[in-house]
Amino acid sequence: MPAQAESLSPEVEASVNELMAISGKPKELCVQALQAAQGVPDIAFEFLMSGHIPQMPQPGAAGGEGGEAPMEYGDEEEEGSVDVGQALGNYNLSAETMQQIQALVQNPSFPMIRQRMV
Repeated sequence: MPAQAESLSPEVEASVNELMAISGKPKELCVQALQAAQGVPDIAFEFLMSGHIPQMPQPGAAGGEGGEAPMEYGDEEEEGSVDVGQALGNYNLSAETMQQIQALVQNPSFPMIRQRMV
């Protein structure tokens, strides 16, 4: 993973730095969480806090799309419009976990945390 961590765009690097600041987790783990969350810092933060970061399918692995680019932070239409179900559809997460992530994203205090990440 060190090669991936070295080639981060400035926007992703800023998101990783904010994740490190608010979670206290190491950079490599924050990069992994952000990649697993398809670039959505809100979901990456939940992964970090839950202690469970889904494994990303390896490029070219069976069932992998391969040509599909990961979602970058800032691609959302407007604040609060992240469709958690769509962003996490590729992962085998329980309904309870999906509900918890959705609750986090919809929490009235969450925009403050999100703003720090921008």
